[in-house]
Amino acid sequence: MHSDINTSNNSSNTNNYLELRFQSKSVRNVGTLLGILSYLCYLGIVLYGPSIALEAGVTNVACDEFMGCIVLGGFGRIWNIAKEHNRLYFDTGFDPYTRHTVINLLSSSTLKGFGLVFNQSSIQRISSTQTESDARKILWITAPIFCLTTMFAILLGVIAFSFFQTIGCDPLESKIITNPNQVMPLFVLKLFQNMSGVTGLFIASVLSASLSTLSSGLSSLSTITLIDFVKPNIKHLSDRTATIVAKSAVFAYGLISIGLAFMVSYVGGSLTQIAGILITVFSAPLTGLQFYATLFPWAKSRGTLIGATLSTIITLWMAAGASFSPTRLITPFLPPASIDKCFLPNTTFVSVQNETELFITTEKTILSTNPQEIHGLDKFYSLSYTLIGVIGIVTVIIIGTIIDFPSYNSSETDYRYVVPVFRNICSCLPKSLQASLGITSNLETPMEKAKNKNYPTMEIKVVKESKDVHMYVMEDSQTHVSNSTSDGAENSLTTQH
Repeated sequence: MHSDINTSNNSSNTNNYLELRFQSKSVRNVGTLLGILSYLCYLGIVLYGPSIALEAGVTNVACDEFMGCIVLGGFGRIWNIAKEHNRLYFDTGFDPYTRHTVINLLSSSTLKGFGLVFNQSSIQRISSTQTESDARKILWITAPIFCLTTMFAILLGVIAFSFFQTIGCDPLESKIITNPNQVMPLFVLKLFQNMSGVTGLFIASVLSASLSTLSSGLSSLSTITLIDFVKPNIKHLSDRTATIVAKSAVFAYGLISIGLAFMVSYVGGSLTQIAGILITVFSAPLTGLQFYATLFPWAKSRGTLIGATLSTIITLWMAAGASFSPTRLITPFLPPASIDKCFLPNTTFVSVQNETELFITTEKTILSTNPQEIHGLDKFYSLSYTLIGVIGIVTVIIIGTIIDFPSYNSSETDYRYVVPVFRNICSCLPKSLQASLGITSNLETPMEKAKNKNYPTMEIKVVKESKDVHMYVMEDSQTHVSNSTSDGAENSLTTQH
């Protein structure tokens, strides 16, 4: 006879859960590989970000005394400037070809928030806690702080626009910078240009944050590679060889991160959009895989593997088309801030009116392109980048269900590793439908099975030191022991013969 012990405390990351859920190392390895790939795209963006700040810091910009010395006049004025120039517009419709709407941002951000739990950096921090209770506390503390930092980032964007509008020089429109990701570094540099050391502190902060993330990220990826891929396949691996493998992995992943940083520079757009495209390519299939394994009792290794593979192919396809297809529909930038106070050295200033008319004409031409006029694969490539993650997650669940559900057998599922969400949600359905879906019986405890299926049971009651011990023996070769204490606490253990 052996006991069904709780193995969750022995799991160092979510991929151990996948192996326990499906009794398959293949699913675990796929989850590990997707985690590595999504984290590498993240490291590429982390490496690319500081280079943008450095480039903005050495930009040769000449300006008159009106630049960098403007007091915006408080948050109320900032808000009015942003509202006046359509920076606070919320699109509440649902057009899948519109870059940002309230609906697609909420849906994608919610799913992305769940996906962050499966991110390697999150797993590192969760695993460093002493108990499960501590991990829960950390998540409850982190969630509102994460939302707060996102709100601050949005607010900084509004302040930056108001600043450049007030000084009368849009850096992008005037070609002072050519990359929209340089707006914020340039804003900080201009705002604090007369305060010694502040701009240097800003650059140092950006670099230190990037280097710390890269350091921990490369080390963790090296460790994962050694433990999950090398050691299981190479027996009697010496410590010296393991060290060489780990260091070589760090070097290799570092080179890949540099290559990805160069690739990011050719994607174009804001870092938020770039990250939303590249990281989602692999994090969405990983999130879908975890959702499918955790919430759907009929999930098996075959459907999970095929669903995750197809999801990765589809998200890669969408990301490539959305980034590089020359005929896709591109959402234009919002109207620029004023440029009538710009002063550019060694250039001839052109008429502001002509520049504005040229921009408006171009903008109207782009906006008049109706999504229905897009043909072929461009319809696929022109979807909002926020939908890539949603499509990737849903693909895993749909494909997995199509493959696994026809052969679903409730007795083959270990429900210790399934969240009983269907039992709670579908409890209002007719009993016959619940039975056909396997909802009621599948998630019953051993004692509920005994009562509902009229198993013959034997109860042994032993009274000792104010504790009652109840034992139930059932025909399905399981023994359930329930310990009820005098204070109402109850502990249980299920064993198999």
